[in-house]
Amino acid sequence: MNKNIKILLLTLGIVSLAAVGISAVTYLSSQEQIAKYAEKETELEEQNTYLKEKLDSSQKEADLWREKSDKITVALDKLGKEHTLLARQYDSLLQQKDALLKDNKELDEQLERLGQAYSETQQKARMTASDEFMASLLKEKARMETEGKKLKRKLSAQEARLEDAEKQTLPFERLQKEKEALAAKLEDAKDIADILSKELLKVKKEKAVVEGDLAKIEEQLAGITRERDEFSSQLVKLKQALQQRLIELSQTKKILETAVQGAAQAIEAREQPSIQLPPIVVKAEEGVPAISVPAVAAMPRAPAMPVQIERASEFSGRVITVNDKHKFVVIDIGRDDGVENGMGFGVYRRDKKIGKVEVIETRKNISACDVKEMNTRRFKLSDTVRR
Repeated sequence: MNKNIKILLLTLGIVSLAAVGISAVTYLSSQEQIAKYAEKETELEEQNTYLKEKLDSSQKEADLWREKSDKITVALDKLGKEHTLLARQYDSLLQQKDALLKDNKELDEQLERLGQAYSETQQKARMTASDEFMASLLKEKARMETEGKKLKRKLSAQEARLEDAEKQTLPFERLQKEKEALAAKLEDAKDIADILSKELLKVKKEKAVVEGDLAKIEEQLAGITRERDEFSSQLVKLKQALQQRLIELSQTKKILETAVQGAAQAIEAREQPSIQLPPIVVKAEEGVPAISVPAVAAMPRAPAMPVQIERASEFSGRVITVNDKHKFVVIDIGRDDGVENGMGFGVYRRDKKIGKVEVIETRKNISACDVKEMNTRRFKLSDTVRR
């Protein structure tokens, strides 16, 4: 794995960790805010429950006072009727009292007249009356005194009844006062119930606001979760793509190693020393990571001709490695032969031109070339290159 891939993986790891950290911080913050709103909602529910219980208690108390008030109203109505009846009886007794007082007055006047008559009669009797007249007069006086005593007793009884009637009116007044007090308490209970109803409505509104905020936070959390899942999915796809690319690079490496082994065997067969070269980093097209070509042994070249061929226009060599996927080849001429980056070579097969390559990197005895033109299905190791 070369440096670019390591840097790419490190960058992806850092980005992944940063995204996971941001998601975790956002998630924890959302969870903390949700916990706060849940705690506030619980507090509001408890307050709501307390207010409901208090409102129910007040309503029960109001119903109790209303029931008592109804009972007292019934009792007052009954007492009112009894009071009316007693008032009538009281008026009747007053009339009877007036009549008795009038009768008593008349009796007193009669007694006074009788007394005067008696006095006159007694004076006359002293002069002319007989014993029989005196006896009848005394009887009449006794009868009149008896009638007066009866009238006085009757008047006393009427007065007693009148006092009882006056006493019976006192409970009515007391009940009237109790009714007024109960009515005042009932109004107070209604006021308390109204206040509790307003408080309960306020708590319900606050609870609705909290539930709305909680729904928004849950929606935001769901969005963050979806983004995190999408990022995780993209990260997994990217990792899979990197793994696939690593697999492809591994396969390319195996191919190059096979080519190197073949070149080494060919060199050993011709008894020429092999030259170990550092890896060649072949720049691929945009979007494809760079390919590291392992060190290869320089392929044997044709024996040096007596003619000098160091002119830049007469380079020639052979293809020693072909990579069809990444479209590059390695040729067996390099920096010692005068090859430079950017040089173009024609690719020939039995003196027929089948393509064109361009040098992208050189070493002492080999060069990596990018395929620019290919008129055949693929290049082969037996193909030659020349300028």
